[in-house]
Amino acid sequence: MSLALAKFHPEAAADAVALGNPMDWERGTWVPVDQPRPVDPLTGFQPGGWTVAEDDYQPGEVAPAHRELIQDDDSEERWRPIGQIPHTGWTSFVVDADDRVLDSGSEVRIAYVRNSDVPECEENEALDIPMGGLKPDAIRTYIMPHLHLESGQRTVVNFRTLPDGSFDITQRLEPIVRGVLVFEPLPLPQIPLSSLQPILRYDDILIVKTPLESPADSSVLKIFSAHHEVDQRYPGVDKRIPFLAGLPDVDFLLRPTHVVVGQDGRVCGILLPHQPASSLALTLGRLRPGAVPPTLPPFAGDCSGFSLPATPASIPWLVKLGWLTDIAAAVAWLHAQSLWWGDLKSENIVVCRDGHCRLIDYIPGAFTENWGAPEVGEGYDTIPSGPRDVFALGLVMWALAEEVAVFNRQERFVRPFLAWNEGTPGELRELAMSCLDDNPDLRPSAQGIYEVLVGLAHEHQSASNPNNTTLYAVT
Repeated sequence: MSLALAKFHPEAAADAVALGNPMDWERGTWVPVDQPRPVDPLTGFQPGGWTVAEDDYQPGEVAPAHRELIQDDDSEERWRPIGQIPHTGWTSFVVDADDRVLDSGSEVRIAYVRNSDVPECEENEALDIPMGGLKPDAIRTYIMPHLHLESGQRTVVNFRTLPDGSFDITQRLEPIVRGVLVFEPLPLPQIPLSSLQPILRYDDILIVKTPLESPADSSVLKIFSAHHEVDQRYPGVDKRIPFLAGLPDVDFLLRPTHVVVGQDGRVCGILLPHQPASSLALTLGRLRPGAVPPTLPPFAGDCSGFSLPATPASIPWLVKLGWLTDIAAAVAWLHAQSLWWGDLKSENIVVCRDGHCRLIDYIPGAFTENWGAPEVGEGYDTIPSGPRDVFALGLVMWALAEEVAVFNRQERFVRPFLAWNEGTPGELRELAMSCLDDNPDLRPSAQGIYEVLVGLAHEHQSASNPNNTTLYAVT
């Protein structure tokens, strides 16, 4: 069976397009860049300027598997990490950035190591909470008064608490290197960074207008920084840019349209077509705001107490089956090209303006723990494979069917138990659960999953339309 996106009946297509074009996408957490970013009165920094990087680990250490909530004698709740904890970490942020000027402001990077001399200290507290970072008030009080900042430069700080309660703070200025000249042409047209007009921001995502676009269109500027692995063919260029730029123009993937270059010829990033609905995860989250993320217990454990609240479906089943068909077709196409995604999850699936779902951020070798297959946990094996993608695809089926935007797993890299609402088709449940088999060799292929979903779509249209009018078709 050849691969294709789902072809919706006009009514189902209207529902899908409406979900792909939310009316309120410009409100909420998106902020127009022509409005000055408010300054946090406690820190003096602009909110949203924080980027806390992953911690480094000692040889033989692993990242904390979980955190558990404990209560002290004074009834104060706090989190304690379970498992080994990181030895070093860093917190970075930007000061005095102008969102209308890309790469503006002064960057600060504060590095610290676990302090065995002073167990109760700011740096240890930052390391005890995964991805936590130094507290803003500690930075404001103890570090910022001592720093020398220059626009366009990075101030690198080493911070340590001394036994007498004082602090050892050293700093140095270094240029921010974001790439060098490209010596081979990338297979995408170039567009100057100076020609882009920023219009909206959300954390590190920037929506821009280009001279090539109509008034109704916009693009997402994805900036790549220099600390990622470099592609050997393009000195100074993040290896993801050539990979993304080199993908063929197929309808299953949200492919970059342009490579963005600075005045000096350096490659800064890529442009992607802006999709207002954003990811599948955010789309599901908008439907059920405030929903508590479920924690999935292990499949082999006692699952009697785990269930999902019985709630009516907000997304019509014809749309759900169409989206699942889109996603399975994309994964099957990648696998047919011997490309393994590795980081399949609802955050990397985009609900597009035309009502279809497409994949984004397809980087072989990456993975996310909540979506990781059991074999990934065996020494953090990052070798991508088809069965790894299929495991994550099974979780995507469950999340979309049950409209779960975010979930946790009680045990990492252990097959989870999935709870289903009564209205979920039994065939879809069986298909999703077959994808989660502990044995990678027993999981179905992406092509096989696609073909089963096509059959389910036809069965659903027949059951919901006894007059045999075609409501949904897949070629």
